[in-house]
Amino acid sequence: ERLEFDQAMLKPDSKWFYTVEKASGGAARALESQLLKQNHAFRAVIQPDLPASNTWSGLLKKSVDFQWRRPLPKSLHSSKANLGEETGEEFASTLGVEVVQTVAVNVRSRRNLRGYLQSKIAGCHDKYGESAKVRALLCVSGGHPARRLPLLGSHLLADSADLLREASKGITNVEGASDSQQQQPELWCVENPLLNFNGSRLERKFDSGASTVVTQPPLLRGSFLQWFDKFEKEFGGRGGGGNFVVGIPCITSARNLQFWFDICGVRYQSNREAMELLSQFHESQDMLDAAAFDRFCLQYTESLLQLTRDLPNVCGLHFMPVTAKGYRQLTKLDV
Repeated sequence: ERLEFDQAMLKPDSKWFYTVEKASGGAARALESQLLKQNHAFRAVIQPDLPASNTWSGLLKKSVDFQWRRPLPKSLHSSKANLGEETGEEFASTLGVEVVQTVAVNVRSRRNLRGYLQSKIAGCHDKYGESAKVRALLCVSGGHPARRLPLLGSHLLADSADLLREASKGITNVEGASDSQQQQPELWCVENPLLNFNGSRLERKFDSGASTVVTQPPLLRGSFLQWFDKFEKEFGGRGGGGNFVVGIPCITSARNLQFWFDICGVRYQSNREAMELLSQFHESQDMLDAAAFDRFCLQYTESLLQLTRDLPNVCGLHFMPVTAKGYRQLTKLDV
C-alpha cells in the first residue's frame, strides 16, 4: 500500500517547539545556518554528546587510530573559521536560537555526575558564546558498549535518571559563567516508542525532574501509536504526564532508513512492519529516477509530521537531517 497524505494536516500549530540536531559536516553546517536564519520556527539546536563508538570493535579502531595518528604540520593547522565551524559570536549574532545540550552518562559513576554537568554547560557557552542560552539539558544514559555489560551497566554505572536527579538540584557556580548563564536549564530525557513501553522507567525520569521527553522517530507506526496509547492509559489521567518532542529524521535512501532502524534498536530482519517499509524504499529507489525518489522520500517525511498531529501531549518536533541531503529535504518541508 502506497503512502497517502492529507496536505492540509502537514503544518503543525505555530505554538509547537521545533529543534534541529546540530550539524557536524561542513556542507550540512552551511545548510543548517541557512535554515535557522530563514525559518524562525526553529527555536533551538540540540548539541549531541556521543561516545567515540557504540561498539567494542569501533572503540578499538579509534584507539589504534589515535595511537598512530601523526600530528599535522604547523602549516596545516587551521582556525575554527577555516574549518567551516561558526564561532560562538557568529552563532549568537546570526542565528539567535537556543541550545539544548545533550549530556550522556556513558561510563560515569554517580559520584562524577555533578562536575560533568557543570563542565558540559561551561563547554556549551565556550562553543556558542556568552549570549547563547542553554534552554535545556537532554540527559541520556549514552551508547557506550560498556553499558551493555550485565553487572557494570545495570549496577555500577549511573543512568539518565541519576543524571536528571543531580541536575535537578541546580547547576550553578560554573567557573567563569556570567549571571545570565546561571539561569537553570530545563531537564529533558529520551524515550524510544519503537520498543516496549516501560512505565516505571519513564516515571522514574519524571520523578527525577524531567519535564520534556524527546522520542525516537515514529518509523514503525503501529509500535509508536501503541506506545502512546499505553502512556495515555498510565499517565494521562494523573495530570503531569509530561510533554513530548517527537524526533523526525529526514530519510533520503533505503540505506539511510536501515541506519535509523539500527540507531533505534529495531531488528528489522524479524519485524514485519520494518521489512515492509524497507522493501518499499528499496523498490522505489530501484524503479524511480533520482528526482522522483527524492519526492517519495519527502512525502514519507511529511507523513511522519502528519502522524504527530493527534498524539497526546506533543509540544514539538526535533528534526534530525544528519546529512547535507537531509538538510535539503528539510528546507522543502512546510514547517
